[in-house]
Amino acid sequence: MSEMATWWSVFGVGIGLMALGMVTPRVVAEFGGACVGLAFTWALAARTGGPKLLVSGLAAAVGLVAIASDLDALRTGASITTAVIASILGIVVTRPATNLFGALKETLLALVVPLIGGFAALAFAPRYESFAQYKWGVGGIAAVGLFWLVFRLGAGLHGLGRRGVVIVIGGAFALAMVLAYAEFLRTYGSHDVVNWMQVRTQWMRAHLGAYPRPMMALIGIPALMLGVHMRSRRGQGWWVSAYGVAATATLAATINNPDVGLRESGLELVYSLVVGVLIGVLLIRVDLVLSSVGRRSSGRRVADVDPEAAGVRTEPARTQPLL
Repeated sequence: MSEMATWWSVFGVGIGLMALGMVTPRVVAEFGGACVGLAFTWALAARTGGPKLLVSGLAAAVGLVAIASDLDALRTGASITTAVIASILGIVVTRPATNLFGALKETLLALVVPLIGGFAALAFAPRYESFAQYKWGVGGIAAVGLFWLVFRLGAGLHGLGRRGVVIVIGGAFALAMVLAYAEFLRTYGSHDVVNWMQVRTQWMRAHLGAYPRPMMALIGIPALMLGVHMRSRRGQGWWVSAYGVAATATLAATINNPDVGLRESGLELVYSLVVGVLIGVLLIRVDLVLSSVGRRSSGRRVADVDPEAAGVRTEPARTQPLL
């Protein structure tokens, strides 16, 4: 049996066991989650040029120990690990896109992976004192791992150009502002402001079923779209794609939120996707306009200046290592 056939078999068995786990003892779903986590770990190692057998064996061991021990700490750790791996894999499995449709397709793929990974993480039935700790654990570990991978890909800040530096710094600033604003409101916000936001949120949940997640709609999804589009011209687009972890990690973690049902989680994804895609399209248009202005001001054809800027840059196939 070929490597790909084996991978699809393990992945398919995992999905099947997770589905059966809805009407059978919990341990069935846990084994399904372990299989999906194993498949995703193998795929991530293959995509990043890592030791596939070693890391896959470790992933299998983590899952089996968590299931056999039935300890809350180990099951929660296995859940976080699965969500983190899915969050990173969703981004590194994408490829450059030369048009809006391609960018949308890659963005959807980047979200499908953590969506499945989130359910695999949920199969371990994690327990925690605060969902915020679980969410930030997934997001923090995934962000560190992904940015380290981007650095290894050689997409250093050198060669970004002024516009690229502005985009990367702007993304970091926007992410920091969202996090700081949320923490400020939670800790120091006045009763009136917090109450006003809660009323609006409750209204949207009552009338629309959910509300867009700011991390996904304002940062993660636009970064995914703009990043894959930029990568068709320059490798530094990986730095923009890396901010897509704000969407993938949020999605994988939110599925494990006991206060949010699956229907509401699905609607949150749809609403966030609509808002995020609109922002992403706008950013791509602005980037293309600025690129066009820069080419005209140089007085030369872009192909004579920078082959990557002509939209001819390629990356390894989806099943091939990036490194």
